[in-house]
Amino acid sequence: MVATGSDGYRVVYSNGELNPNFGNKPAIIAINETVGGTSAPLGADGFARTTAPGDVRGGRYVSNLASLNVVQAPSNPSQGGGKSTSFTVCQVAQNAIFNASSLAALPQNTLTVGSDVYTGVYLWDLINSLGIITDPSVKNDILSLYVLATGSDGYEVAFSMGELNPLFGNMSDLVALTLNGQPIDQNGFARIIAPNDVKARTLGQQSRQPGGSGCRLSRRGRSGALHLGNDDPWLCRRWLHDVSPAKDSRARGLIDPEREYGDRLRAVFLLAA
Repeated sequence: MVATGSDGYRVVYSNGELNPNFGNKPAIIAINETVGGTSAPLGADGFARTTAPGDVRGGRYVSNLASLNVVQAPSNPSQGGGKSTSFTVCQVAQNAIFNASSLAALPQNTLTVGSDVYTGVYLWDLINSLGIITDPSVKNDILSLYVLATGSDGYEVAFSMGELNPLFGNMSDLVALTLNGQPIDQNGFARIIAPNDVKARTLGQQSRQPGGSGCRLSRRGRSGALHLGNDDPWLCRRWLHDVSPAKDSRARGLIDPEREYGDRLRAVFLLAA
């Protein structure tokens, strides 16, 4: 969802972050604010503004709200599923291909989800380490970007950069390599874990699309993007497990209400609204 102010200021919220079944972000369209115990209209902020409660900073509060547009991320074709051994990050400042060894060479972090312990690299750290392309002349330009993860079956899930950025949403989503000290083999060599979701949003087996054409970033007349994948895009479901026809990529969580993402994460794209 793209929120735009009357001055053109633009922020992306992912539906996965807002959906009560997943991220459950209690964002509201505010028309009043309470100051000193008194509730009153927003005044200079317009009759309405978006909110992002819990954010470290207030950059995702869009004042003088002019429009809300719900858009679907570009789709990548299914590559038939299957486990992957590498993934590509592309259309960042420095494109890269990662396998288990190269991902393990990066600084590792640990997340505990219930009784399970995952170890890997934070999704934000991975993307940021390769250089996120933004326009310095645009205020908080990074908040108009989102990450599109694709699995080998074409299943896709979007994460807004605002929810991942430590200065804003600060979500600790992890590209995990191990589960309880063991390789995540049944879900590919890596999977994305979204530990703060109500229901599991993990991403498994990363690889990319033949010829590397799968990664795209579109920003209204500008292109640039991040793509984790090997040579066949596999959008990552936030929690990626074995895929069945009932969990086809086009469902985008509708057919699969628990957002179980098949294994074999193949691609992640950094896109702009």
